[in-house]
Amino acid sequence: MTKEIGRRYVPKLANMHHVCEANYGRLLRLLPDCDTQDLQYQFEVNARLLYTIKIIECSRYTSTLEMSQKNQLDYEFLRPVVQVSLLYWRHIH
Repeated sequence: MTKEIGRRYVPKLANMHHVCEANYGRLLRLLPDCDTQDLQYQFEVNARLLYTIKIIECSRYTSTLEMSQKNQLDYEFLRPVVQVSLLYWRHIH
């Protein structure tokens, strides 16, 4: 039995940068005050599903958000929590 060795994965940084920039823009539209600490946003999808985004830390160039999902069912694995750091930068022309 021979083992086939494939090509090594090489990420395309330009594509990854484009995806990150698009997601950053979406978050800014969703959270207009994302540079203000201790704010919390809640989005109700339906009567049984709620998303919460809480700004837990802000500094000059970054903000840290905590995103969580809550539902009517009381199973721990159905309540994920994710922390995301947003890095601010400005293009200089």
